[in-house]
Amino acid sequence: MSPQLTSFQDQQEFEQAAVMLVGAIVSSNKSQTTIALSGGSTPKAIYALLAKQPVDFSNVTFYEVDERYVPRDHPNSNFKMINTALGLPLQGKAKGFVAFDTSLPIADCVSDYEQKLQQIPNQTFDLCILGMGPDGHIASLFPSSAALSETRRLTAHTTTDRFARRDRLTITLPMILASRKLLLLLRGADKQPILDALLHGSQTTTELPAKAILRHPDLTILHCQSVNH
Repeated sequence: MSPQLTSFQDQQEFEQAAVMLVGAIVSSNKSQTTIALSGGSTPKAIYALLAKQPVDFSNVTFYEVDERYVPRDHPNSNFKMINTALGLPLQGKAKGFVAFDTSLPIADCVSDYEQKLQQIPNQTFDLCILGMGPDGHIASLFPSSAALSETRRLTAHTTTDRFARRDRLTITLPMILASRKLLLLLRGADKQPILDALLHGSQTTTELPAKAILRHPDLTILHCQSVNH
């Protein structure tokens, strides 16, 4: 199946579309709902907007897609960004926010999060929100990473020399692809070339990791061409 792609010229419309999609999933689930959240600047405003919606979050548990191996109060921490934008505003309203425990040694941190993911029914997120880097990486699964070949484990330790913080912690493709729905968020005209490569290029998953999600049966891509703020 082809992904559902919608492009926006207005950032506010882009953010509203993303919030409506997430809100619909939360509202349609009567029991436990699990949503995996990526870090980065693009979803930050979306998370803050989501926290203001008149939606019942009482059965929703949020999870991290990936994390930099830094303390939770570090400026580069995905936990800090997500918690500030969404976790704290929904404190007492949502069921919980489960994240990598970066106070542990890396191997223990990865193992600890793996155990937490195994407690999710069928190890399946209702929704997994992803971004895509200029090199085509999703989560912290970078080109040529050995973790791209993982078929059993749900978490991995990866490294990058191109982006902030070399040591990364991430869910793997088995966990991503098991999600009931995937949402890929892209912002900026500079993302158009990598989006074109994703949809029309001949690169392999090893070369462009985001290629892996094209085989998911329910993938929505929202791309905002402009950046208003």
